[in-house]
Amino acid sequence: MTWYLAVEGGGTRTVAGFYEDTRLVAKATAGPSNPLAYGTAATAGILAEVAARLVPCDIPDYTLLAGISGVTSEEVARDISAQLGAMPGLAQVSITTDLHPLLFSNAPDSPGVLAIAGTGASVLVRSAHGGFRRLGGRGSLMGDEGGAYQIAVAALRAVAQAEDGVGPATTLQTCLPAVLGLPDVDALVPWSLSASKQALAALAKTVAEAAEAGDAPARNCITVQAECLARLTCAACATVPEDLPIPLFLQGGVVEHCPLFREHYLASVAASSRLVPEPLRVRGHQAVLALRGLTGSEVWCHHRTMGGDTLAPTEGQSNEVPPIDQLDAVAFVDTMIGHEEHVGRALRQQAAVLARVTGAAGEALRADGRIIYLGAGTSGRLGVLDASECPPTFGTAPERVVGIMAGGDRALRDSVEGAEDDRLQGVADLKAIDPVSRDIVIGIAASGTTPYVLAALDFARSQGCTTVLLCCNPQMGGAKVDHVIALPTGPEALPGSTRLNAGTVTKVALNIISTGAMAQSGYVYAGRMVKMNPSNTKLRARAVRMVAVLTGKGESHCEALLHDADYEIPIALIMVKHDVDVEEARHRYKKARGQLNEIL
Repeated sequence: MTWYLAVEGGGTRTVAGFYEDTRLVAKATAGPSNPLAYGTAATAGILAEVAARLVPCDIPDYTLLAGISGVTSEEVARDISAQLGAMPGLAQVSITTDLHPLLFSNAPDSPGVLAIAGTGASVLVRSAHGGFRRLGGRGSLMGDEGGAYQIAVAALRAVAQAEDGVGPATTLQTCLPAVLGLPDVDALVPWSLSASKQALAALAKTVAEAAEAGDAPARNCITVQAECLARLTCAACATVPEDLPIPLFLQGGVVEHCPLFREHYLASVAASSRLVPEPLRVRGHQAVLALRGLTGSEVWCHHRTMGGDTLAPTEGQSNEVPPIDQLDAVAFVDTMIGHEEHVGRALRQQAAVLARVTGAAGEALRADGRIIYLGAGTSGRLGVLDASECPPTFGTAPERVVGIMAGGDRALRDSVEGAEDDRLQGVADLKAIDPVSRDIVIGIAASGTTPYVLAALDFARSQGCTTVLLCCNPQMGGAKVDHVIALPTGPEALPGSTRLNAGTVTKVALNIISTGAMAQSGYVYAGRMVKMNPSNTKLRARAVRMVAVLTGKGESHCEALLHDADYEIPIALIMVKHDVDVEEARHRYKKARGQLNEIL
């Protein structure tokens, strides 16, 4: 038998199916994976995520077939493939656009035309000899006429013209601001400047509704874009010299959910008698699976057999041209800031697993367990930093959040050669603090392969601890831990320097985990750090303001209460809320095990 993971990805979502030959075994849905919108690292991360969810650990080898929107060249496909690296069990990988599978699976033995009108728009034509050609789909500046984005842009311009008195009045002047929760047309200006392409495209639904209700400008926005797509379709048809009927397939939210667009489009292409509209019988990951036997065909932008040593994504070569050492200060700063955009995308992509880990960390603290970080180099230092910030920020005992560094405390400032490769020392360092089942152990390794960290995680798992691998390597989705947070930030501006994007995204992830865990386990009340240690003048002033805001009392009164309570903010709050003295407040606080939400 042969195993396949078939994936169709786009700018909104990704669908995947795991197959035994042609039998669907399991399926899953994940976030968007368009590399033009989110980067190739994010695409690789989504592919690794669905593989980890769908492919059983005991499958010896399988083939990944991916049809991804935004795979515009072999270079993009190759970059995605390289970042997948040596995922467990992955024997072969083939990557193409999302268009080829749809057209081939529905017209495998004849010419065909596929017209897509979604967020953007494009047309794919296949000749009788099997060659493919794509028209349109060149993005919002150079093309995409016929898609939801251009419909929305046309509608916004119609609204502006109506407001200025140089175009006819339209109901869009009221319904577009209303659907966005904005007060008036003027508020559309700042919104449109910061809105994503997907957010703008979503307005097409409102434009279509206004058109169906009889609004002439809205109707014009729809029909003009339908004609644009029709012209592309007829141009595609003209590239097929054979005098044969050509099946025409339609795909995308605009053609499927806007009857006016569809009717006007079909009327516009009717002049070409060779085009015969037909329904799409095969879609999604089933369409991608249909390409499984075409490994040598030009349908694939990229195909390769996996094997050999593969570098972690952070070790890969950045595509900066020229290299950063040849940039002046202005261009260098602009390049570095551009790289940081990968951080937010990576975190959003892993939001679900971050939430699971944050919940598990909160459970550990509520069960009197610990959050234990392990790492080497930059990763280890970031873990120690986060752990060291918890006592002053949240008032935790130092042993509740622990940071362990390969090479010991000296490695915080100096490089300790070979420390990250010492598996035995990783186990010994963790064993020294006696991990138990109520602890959560988070191994931090940008590459996901650090021997010190992986060995310690194996030992933690044997002790019944909840285990987490926090890395920047999508191919680690099959690691033997309870949770993998694989943050795909891709190649660094300086290859291998994980103090850059990898370091930034790791710090933010640790902020999320520790802050969320503290908020869930009683260390935060009403959004405030009520258990912080007011150890200096600035923090004592902050404590006074905090108690005043939370109780409505004057600052002088609150300062006196805090003085009596030895500047323990929870005790002062209980004294005010329940009108009790210090001793009674301490008794109630102890009885509730420090859970202020239960007391107050």
